[in-house]
Amino acid sequence: MSRVCEARRVFDRMPVRNVVSETSMVSSYVRAASIKAVRFMFWKMKQRNVVSWNALIGDMYMKCGSVEDGSRVFMNMMERDSLEIF
Repeated sequence: MSRVCEARRVFDRMPVRNVVSETSMVSSYVRAASIKAVRFMFWKMKQRNVVSWNALIGDMYMKCGSVEDGSRVFMNMMERDSLEIF
């Protein structure tokens, strides 16, 4: 079983999830280059913050060479002006 599968199994068993656990799962999918899973998990998140947006834009789009897509997502962020920093 891959580490991402193990992480997902633990995540699925969590009685309470939050932005930290969800962002960790997004980052795991990014590292595994599972782009569809990243997108699905990110847009399913109940809450997003600067770290979760960075995991999506900085890690997935920018590191994967999709600078234009990352820029487009950044410009269209609904919460861009009201992100929680802490």
